[in-house]
Amino acid sequence: MKEGVSARRGALLGVLFRIGWVLTPLPAIAVYFWAAVFPKRPDLHLWQDPFSAASVATALGLASYAWLAGQFFLAAKPAFLQRWLGQAAIARFHGTMAIIAWATVFFHRIAMVKTIPNDDTLQARIGTLAWLAYAVLIAGTLALMANWRAMRVPLLKDLRGRINRALGLDYPRLLRLHRINLVVTLAVLVHVSLASRSTPSTNPLGFAWNLAWPAFCIGIWLQANWQRSRRSLPKAS
Repeated sequence: MKEGVSARRGALLGVLFRIGWVLTPLPAIAVYFWAAVFPKRPDLHLWQDPFSAASVATALGLASYAWLAGQFFLAAKPAFLQRWLGQAAIARFHGTMAIIAWATVFFHRIAMVKTIPNDDTLQARIGTLAWLAYAVLIAGTLALMANWRAMRVPLLKDLRGRINRALGLDYPRLLRLHRINLVVTLAVLVHVSLASRSTPSTNPLGFAWNLAWPAFCIGIWLQANWQRSRRSLPKAS
């Protein structure tokens, strides 16, 4: 009986965590839409027209950035999350959120084109390169690394094995390549920080969040990797 109650409680906590995770960008979006953030720059106010192309682009950009940075937290697989979801479910959620983040960037780009049709600034170029790099990273992960259902098909499983052997890739090497995600996230941080609504002078709260959230998630991930590496070291006799 206790096991059944515990299982239901874990399932409920898992559902609540997923919902909460999807909503993580909301505090940042609220800050950016809060008129008091830009008291001297009425041209940056978004609350007056929340459904304009600029407002939608900002909200989508913040959402994708929050989910992209949050991938490191999911990759860390904290102990409490393993109890609530289990490692397999965390891995699936991690992969799903990566695709959602990339798709959100795609719509962010569409909205930005409507706002600034011919944007060839450094900020725009960095954003485009990061988006393309993330697309390659996701495609490579799905094709060569992720344990998704299609890979249970013998033909596809055998093809993946042949490609990995031809490239000299095993799981540890694929995992190291997957960490290119850190470079992509830092590039997106630069892209976000160059926005007129994200500078320390115009939006100190938003700027602080843009630094604090990835720092927290990457910090959790680095700590988890350090602990795993310590556990893998041979014990002194």
